[in-house]
Amino acid sequence: MARWIAGIFLLLLLVAGPLLGIGAQQRQPAQTGPTLVTPGASLAGIRLEESILRILARFGVPSEIRTVGQDQLYIFWRYGITVYVRDGAATGISTTNSLLRTREDIGVGSRIEEVTATFGTNFVNTAVEGYRGIAYPHLGIAFGLENQTVVVVYVFRPQAAASTGGGGTTTESAQQNPAASSAPQLTYPDVSKLRPFTPETKNLSLPGYLRYLVYQQTGLWISYGDAVRIVKEQLARTEGK
Repeated sequence: MARWIAGIFLLLLLVAGPLLGIGAQQRQPAQTGPTLVTPGASLAGIRLEESILRILARFGVPSEIRTVGQDQLYIFWRYGITVYVRDGAATGISTTNSLLRTREDIGVGSRIEEVTATFGTNFVNTAVEGYRGIAYPHLGIAFGLENQTVVVVYVFRPQAAASTGGGGTTTESAQQNPAASSAPQLTYPDVSKLRPFTPETKNLSLPGYLRYLVYQQTGLWISYGDAVRIVKEQLARTEGK
């Protein structure tokens, strides 16, 4: 009788053990889970370099498709997600959805102090989808800011070189550390060496032409006040050389 009871108990352990194991695994956040932002890798389960056809199969028809530079932007307003696509594969993913967070609970709504406490101060000051922001090129993540609060999160492939590309500018910290470079699509174009109100600036002022260039890169307009400030900074750097 005792052997029979022991056999029943062992059978229950064999059946329940794997189930308990599965439950424990499910409590751990998945690397590409539906609400997870993974720097340099994925956002909301969308992996960098994933085929746009696979993405469309999961998310459906985008609200809008826009061409910006060499990329096509597949915008899913319903989810607050934009996928940057080049040659049929995702090169970057951004979100304005506050439900999408990193493992450290950083996302839209986080303060810049929380971002730097989590990812460090080795960042690049740059434009992120038309907002002033900071990027961690060596990690593959950037944050657009408004009033020192994150309003957009952008994930891209980590960058190893120190070049900013596209005539952009880097911060002093980036120049001191070759690992801290900005992604080309995130930098403000340098207009300090151009002459305003000429054909090379499309007969616009320098701030106006900068706004136009940023719009061509991101599909969003930065404010005229921000453009004036950025141009002043660029001119000051040029005159100081």
